[in-house]
Amino acid sequence: MSRQESLARTLVEIEGHVDQLGWDRPVLVFALARTLAVRDADPQVARLLPPEALQEAQANPEALTAVLQEDLPEASTLEELLGALAWPEHVEGAAICTESTVVPAAVEQEALALADEQERAELLRTHPERQDVRILAAALRSGDSWCVMRSRGQEELLQGESLVPQLVTGLHSTFA
Repeated sequence: MSRQESLARTLVEIEGHVDQLGWDRPVLVFALARTLAVRDADPQVARLLPPEALQEAQANPEALTAVLQEDLPEASTLEELLGALAWPEHVEGAAICTESTVVPAAVEQEALALADEQERAELLRTHPERQDVRILAAALRSGDSWCVMRSRGQEELLQGESLVPQLVTGLHSTFA
């Protein structure tokens, strides 16, 4: 399995766990490390890894383990949060999960034309064509990336290398 395939698989697994938690969650950030490196670095942590994860890592050295990051820096925007993140060398990558509301372009233009920020927010929050989405993006130091998106109430996942290019770029910047 290639590095990018391992990244895609890990991101889909993260989305599955987040989906079990339900919607209306805060932003979540994960450090991504090679499973074998995690196993070798700390025997106590290695005991916490599921046996199937260790088996997968034996067959695929590119296998990744996601570690939820707690106590994130205070930030009012995703850009600000990403700008405050930095990773030690042993972290191979990072993933972020956020929720957003999507509306048709015409509705977005209508909202942008409103001078009052509260009116704008109310229009977007109550519009019948609005769609809530969960967005996950991941990036590796190597430059590989993957994105996953799910609409509220839908089982299907949209996946691709650059579904959310600004978020991928922001994640890559955390390794600079």
